[in-house]
Amino acid sequence: MAGTISFNKVPKLPDNWWTGTDADTVWPTWGKTTSYLWGANSGNQFVARGQPLNGGGMASPSGPSLGRGHPQYVGIDTMELSPKANNGVFDILKARLNAGEDIVVPVSMKHGSGDAGMYSLGTGYGLNVQDHVQIHAYVWAKLLDLIAIAAKTEIPSIMWTPDVTQPTDILRKNTHVKLPDLAAVKAWAATLAAAS
Repeated sequence: MAGTISFNKVPKLPDNWWTGTDADTVWPTWGKTTSYLWGANSGNQFVARGQPLNGGGMASPSGPSLGRGHPQYVGIDTMELSPKANNGVFDILKARLNAGEDIVVPVSMKHGSGDAGMYSLGTGYGLNVQDHVQIHAYVWAKLLDLIAIAAKTEIPSIMWTPDVTQPTDILRKNTHVKLPDLAAVKAWAATLAAAS
């Protein structure tokens, strides 16, 4: 039976988790059979366990993995249109999902803040890159491919995304496209496909 896709917060690992074993330092926080997605770039998408990601946002020292690589912290390149690298990553995720493992797609769940419910894959630094509409269209199409084979998909009713089809960073950051359910997600993916 296939695993679950959950749009949710990626839990933060404890300090210096890379100095211990996964059983001691990682599994108490992360699920042993769960992949956690984050927005990478071509320079830090594939980093060995415990090695620095040298990035910002979800790749920073204040991010969920404290800025270190882990095989289950799966980087999706959201900084450039790179289907070659990302296709391989999505193939791995598909195999994991088919094997019954779960996938968490990052959503900010900071209740009480303006970011509560924000879909967080490529909506930080990724809002400023060239071809951002095409990148988001590609990523959402791949996420829908995974959703199609998942046993269950969990979407928080407060989920939203900046409207990456808008022409400037200020407009994109100040718009909220509500994504409370699968129908809205599919409509958003169709909008992106048409705009790209």
